[in-house]
Amino acid sequence: MKILNFDELYEKYKNGNATDEECEYVEAEIAKARRLAAIIDEQDGKRVIEPAKEEQVKKSVLGFMRHTKRRVALIATISLILLIAIGIGSFYGFAAIKASNRSVCDRDEAIELVKKWMHNTHEGIDLNDIRVIEVDTDLALHHGFSKVFFEYDVEIEYKGEEYEFWINSASGEIRLVDRD
Repeated sequence: MKILNFDELYEKYKNGNATDEECEYVEAEIAKARRLAAIIDEQDGKRVIEPAKEEQVKKSVLGFMRHTKRRVALIATISLILLIAIGIGSFYGFAAIKASNRSVCDRDEAIELVKKWMHNTHEGIDLNDIRVIEVDTDLALHHGFSKVFFEYDVEIEYKGEEYEFWINSASGEIRLVDRD
């Protein structure tokens, strides 16, 4: 018999092209490999790898399924929250753009409107005596997008008294809200 490596002999064996002598050799090698595997698997009478018990397999599968369901629920919840946040952000972003386009006054002009109002309603007022405490800008939505504008909340102090005004940026309308 010509000496071939085992891989070549095994291919001939699988294809049915091996001689009787080659078949005996391959089968003997397979038998040796099985005996070696059995020796390795059993050390001191114990199997290295025990077959899985059906109840352990079921328990593991159920645990995996619960874990997977939790992950899917978490991912779905996060995705939903992100979609809502994107929707709200888009809505207010478009509203802010529309409010900017409709504005007839900005923050600084709102402060000047308040000072003019104070000058017109208080005789002999010195505008330098007016101290601006705070100016907040709010997005006002009335009837959806049809009446959207910025509303400036301007707080000032004059001679120890505090005044709070709301200014509609779309119309320039000014309202005295509070006086302390």
